[in-house]
Amino acid sequence: MVYLAEDTRKDHKIMALKTMKPQGGAEATESFRAEFLNIRGVVHPNIPEVFDFGILPETETQLYFTCEFVAGNSLDHLAATWTPQQLQVVLVSLCRALAFLHSRGLLHRDIKPQNVLGRLGSNGQLDTLKLVDFGLSAKREESAEFAGTMDYMAPELIGGESASMVSDIYAIGMLIYRLATGHLPFEGTDPIAVTRQRCIAEAPPALRFSPDLPVGLSDVIGTLIRIRPEDRPSSARHVIALLNEHQGTEYPYETVETRSAYIRSAVTVTHREVRETMRQMRLRRAAGEPVKPVLVLGPRGLGRRRLLGAFAAELGVDGCAVRLAETERDLEQGAADVLIVPDVSRLDAEKLRIAVETARSRDAWILLGGAGVPPELPAMFPSLDRLTLHPLEAPEVAEFLTAMFPENNFQGTFAEQLHSRTMGFTAAIERALQHLLDTEQLRIGLSGWELMPGRWDVPIHPAVPEHVQAVGEHLSGGARRLAEVVACSSSALPRAVLLEMYGDLVDPSASLDTAIAELNRVGWLVKTEDSYRLRHSAAAELVENSQDPEEHRRFHRLLARAWAGELLRDHPLRDRELLYHHIHSADWDIAPDYTAAQLRSVLDEGNAVWVRKLIETGVLLDPPPRLGDVLLDALVVVEFIEGNIEASAERLGNVLQHGEIEVAEENLERMARYAGLEEKLGRADRAQIILERCLQVLPAGHDSRAGMVFGPLAWILFKQGDAEKARELAEEGLIRIPPHAADFGQALLLNTVATLAFYRGDLDAAELYWKRCLEVYETIGDRQGIASMYNSLGALAAQSGDRLRARSLWQRCAAIAREINDVHRLAGIYNNLGIDALESGALREAEDHYRKALSLFRRMKNPRAQVEILSNLGELAYYRADYPRAQAYLQEAVHLASTLDDREVEIEPLLHLGRVLLTLDELETATAHFQRSCQTAAEVGSMKGEGQAWEHIALVQARRGRLKSALAALERATRLLSEDMDPLARVHLHLTACAVAAERQDEEGVRVALESAHEVAKTKWDPFAAARSLVYGLLFAQEIIDSKERPRVLRQLAVYPDFLWRFHWAAARRLAAEGAVRKALDEFGKGVNVLKGIASRLPDEGRDRYLNSPQIRQFRSEAIALKNQMKDK
Repeated sequence: MVYLAEDTRKDHKIMALKTMKPQGGAEATESFRAEFLNIRGVVHPNIPEVFDFGILPETETQLYFTCEFVAGNSLDHLAATWTPQQLQVVLVSLCRALAFLHSRGLLHRDIKPQNVLGRLGSNGQLDTLKLVDFGLSAKREESAEFAGTMDYMAPELIGGESASMVSDIYAIGMLIYRLATGHLPFEGTDPIAVTRQRCIAEAPPALRFSPDLPVGLSDVIGTLIRIRPEDRPSSARHVIALLNEHQGTEYPYETVETRSAYIRSAVTVTHREVRETMRQMRLRRAAGEPVKPVLVLGPRGLGRRRLLGAFAAELGVDGCAVRLAETERDLEQGAADVLIVPDVSRLDAEKLRIAVETARSRDAWILLGGAGVPPELPAMFPSLDRLTLHPLEAPEVAEFLTAMFPENNFQGTFAEQLHSRTMGFTAAIERALQHLLDTEQLRIGLSGWELMPGRWDVPIHPAVPEHVQAVGEHLSGGARRLAEVVACSSSALPRAVLLEMYGDLVDPSASLDTAIAELNRVGWLVKTEDSYRLRHSAAAELVENSQDPEEHRRFHRLLARAWAGELLRDHPLRDRELLYHHIHSADWDIAPDYTAAQLRSVLDEGNAVWVRKLIETGVLLDPPPRLGDVLLDALVVVEFIEGNIEASAERLGNVLQHGEIEVAEENLERMARYAGLEEKLGRADRAQIILERCLQVLPAGHDSRAGMVFGPLAWILFKQGDAEKARELAEEGLIRIPPHAADFGQALLLNTVATLAFYRGDLDAAELYWKRCLEVYETIGDRQGIASMYNSLGALAAQSGDRLRARSLWQRCAAIAREINDVHRLAGIYNNLGIDALESGALREAEDHYRKALSLFRRMKNPRAQVEILSNLGELAYYRADYPRAQAYLQEAVHLASTLDDREVEIEPLLHLGRVLLTLDELETATAHFQRSCQTAAEVGSMKGEGQAWEHIALVQARRGRLKSALAALERATRLLSEDMDPLARVHLHLTACAVAAERQDEEGVRVALESAHEVAKTKWDPFAAARSLVYGLLFAQEIIDSKERPRVLRQLAVYPDFLWRFHWAAARRLAAEGAVRKALDEFGKGVNVLKGIASRLPDEGRDRYLNSPQIRQFRSEAIALKNQMKDK
């Protein structure tokens, strides 16, 4: 029985009070307790929160628990009919609840409409949805017994197998089926026969009983209730991904609220020894043995209140009357078996004394908590057990993380970094994780939780400085001095340096050893070989920031002098540390060239964070001009590595007056670097002007800067479509590079030459130059460059069809990029993995990779890259024939591109968007997009973009029956898309010519165009072009495939629904010509089903126009004619 109750102890909060039936036996009692315990501490928007457990005072036997009140009805009484939108919200909300439960190792085991409560808002949308009744829920390892409601029970459970995540998913599928159709898939008067039928026969599609249901949603429901568990989605998140794929929706796997639930919901893996001691005390007390009062000690931020609150709940489930006194008002409540005060410092001492005496008089067990021992406590308790909470160590932080996010792909260092930043305080860890969630650096993907790459930092939680101050106040002067010295260092300090710092004392060695021992006792010091550092970055930062500025500089001067000593002359960190302390002490007696070399060396090691912090400190201390220039140049490189190209260019541009100053020998390298950044940001016109000026100043003959000038200039010309000029410039640049040079300029030029070869289809030359470039980067130790080459060679391997090698190279690239925090490179890797997954037919994985890339580029505030990824996502949706989704992505890309200085970047999304509109038969709008892209391409000098625009204009003209205009447009496209340009563009040009020839009924033209496409495809090919070529050959040239090849072809075309229905059309035509009318009609029927699936995603106004486009009308008329022909026979 459930009652509406008011809790007078909790600000008169309205809640539900659930009681157990008085006649319930031991099994019912255990189930009632399990329902409370399994979701105790859970704070999730789709799961009701539970509060207290106990025995009703007036009965002395009847169990109850209170929980969040849900103002709503069960789903079977909430609405008479359900719209597709409502069904999708129910499905996704339940999947998020299940994803959370499954991550905690729990199975619900009784999902049905009666166990889901909801409320509809005035607009008909679900305001609230809660999964309730956890009486049958169980841990996965305890789920073997038969449980649940038969109508919603998975076939494997009926067959005696254990429950699993996919059996919960089956129940959700049956629930949605019931809501969508008004009944279950199998019904009858004999329940045994009905149960047997659904264990041997797949359920009829929900669409059969609810014709207005979208095909995609019907397919998803059918997949959830497949008989074999392995045929269902493997997790709740895969269900959401499947829905998004089939329906073109964009439901995130988690919302802001559900993501936070993973942190807010209590996990009991911390303070294991204290919890075990308390559990043993509880068992002894339950057995009638005496137990002492308990004092749980620990500073705030360690979870003391949560621990005692959880213990109170456990005692309540045992049948104890517990008084949890958080406030003085709580102390005044009635009698109890156990009195728990989580924080004695919050209560009046006298009132606490009275409550304690009252509790003692009734033989109640008393448990208290506090940061320290209050002065009045010893008098109250001559004898009590003290239990002390300690901050978590790094392995415990890792365990804590796994408990919160069981499905995670965290790197091994994440827990160590978190421990260092939070000092093991659980409240600080939770705050840090929440910050990472809020900034989207911690995200959920299809395979689980992951920390997005790049530099991350979190604010220090207030409990941490309180702890540092408290510990510091009890340190001796020598130990405090050691902590301050070590805090001022960027690396572990050798003992020789520390002895120098204690050199003013009588016995430096003994004084140092005493200080080391003291810091070891408080857990602050870490020793590696014969060097020492502070264990926690938070402690180091707080100690260093507490120093007076002059004292701070004095320490750095002393450390610089110590590192300069003879004993450390051969130490590998000597030069780096000397630079660090010279800058921090504002001692500018350091050579700019030496500074530049040291910063470059550290960057090559992948420690961009160290360089950034040092530069940001140095700039504030007003360095001399030449040294300031060195620091600025290094900061430009750091920001480039971190992916903030805009900031990198802005900093350099401010110094160089944005390229307007005169190019001279002394600023040539800087100007070329600035031009390279401008090109990367899409400002190619400005970059070209600067580079051409640099070219005039570049000395004749060999020069290491030649690569920095010739490389990007050749690349700009290639993008403009002048491939021949680009090649000439690149070859001249290679000649101008010194013969035995191995520097950044040479690497840049080799990379450019390789990239030019790759894009013109000369893969052997591309591989040769990229491998040579890799050797240069390895010689100069440029890890960023090495990662870049792995990336490029991976793209080359993917293009050659060696996907395993491609992924291996990309993984090596990603590993280096993570080590050096090269977020820009990682985003590129995600993009490549997306392309690879797309070409492998793994569309969900492709979208997941693209979304990761988009997330990183948004974090980096790189709009140009965002346009590229949005365009890729739009292209992906176009391939899947998910046209509304494609339009949404591409419109966003076009809008974002219009805000940039680089007009070239909008050409590709405009072309893709025009293709979508052309497919939907929106000819006027499609033409406008093609003409706009054509004009833009002509103005910016992009011959490829202009050629592709004319190619698509030819398709529009052919669609309108203007065949002469179509041929004229094709001729212009052919002139612009030259033979040495991107071969893939030429392949599609020939295929477009094939389509136009088919419109003209020019069989010879069709044949020639297909042959030309196949000839160019020997150079470069992709699955989409292969599918297009295959279908055009079948449809327009009456080509035939071997019947044995049909299953492979169907798998190939399943990724591309727009080609799949045409394949069935071609097959139907061939069969009809052979006289196999029934088989031909069957192929027409399959084509119709594909078209229905495509059309179901379109809005009403677009659906009719699409289904009345010329080719679909012709397809339909041929099918009707064949059907009538069969009737006549």
